[in-house]
Amino acid sequence: MDFKILFNSELHVIPGDAVAFITAHARTKADEANGYVFVHCTVTGSGGTAYLGSAWFDHSRVVFAYSELSDAVKPEGWSNNQKPQNDNTVYFAEFNNKGTCSNLDKRAGFTKKLSDADAKPFISLAYLQGSKWLLPPPKV
Repeated sequence: MDFKILFNSELHVIPGDAVAFITAHARTKADEANGYVFVHCTVTGSGGTAYLGSAWFDHSRVVFAYSELSDAVKPEGWSNNQKPQNDNTVYFAEFNNKGTCSNLDKRAGFTKKLSDADAKPFISLAYLQGSKWLLPPPKV
């Protein structure tokens, strides 16, 4: 798997641009085992100019979980890159986020609101292959 995972990171949207994109993922096939996962991250800034992600390619995959989303994030949250055909193929998902712009009521229609079971694979140590790099080496 080739997932880029950020834990406890702060992402700051710099004011001044009319539109900002926090991610633009380039997955081209649904069966590719890659994507971006943000867990316990904070998005700071203001102005409501930032999308959490844009569909750079037609099977982009990005997940935000347990993150704090400030008013830097646009209410729709995600962009299909002006390609409505991407609505059926992108995987833009959220789970238990909080903050002024975490409300999913105004999110783009293709946004996935993950259940506990849906989110578990993205936030478990097994999914992240944590035993290979996160846990201490075994005692010999």
